[in-house]
Amino acid sequence: IRINADTQRKSPSSMNNIEVFLNANSFAVVGASRDRSKYGNKVFRAIVASGRNVYPLNPTAPEVEGQPAFATITELPVVPESLSIVTPPHVTREVIQQSIAAGVKNIWMRYKPDVFISPVMAEYYCDGP
Repeated sequence: IRINADTQRKSPSSMNNIEVFLNANSFAVVGASRDRSKYGNKVFRAIVASGRNVYPLNPTAPEVEGQPAFATITELPVVPESLSIVTPPHVTREVIQQSIAAGVKNIWMRYKPDVFISPVMAEYYCDGP
């Protein structure tokens, strides 16, 4: 996983969904694991390595990669602009609902295949048509 720290800031109208997600000022990774072999840890480390402001969310770990971990999005000191969700499906629905309620602008879920969704799409995912 590589995230370019030198991504030039663009206006949202000129960016695709992935660029909008990566162009955010703040990030959180739900499912950031202490286990370095887990995908949540790899995503977290990639964002940290890019020099971006990122918070790990893990309800069972006091810290991830030396940074304090938070149990829920409501415990974060700021609402992240972009949120990466690397959790089992039964957890993901609740995380999306909490994220929308908190005001997260961009949500990316680890799924097969990888999926990027907007809060509007997340509401559809949670509530159905």
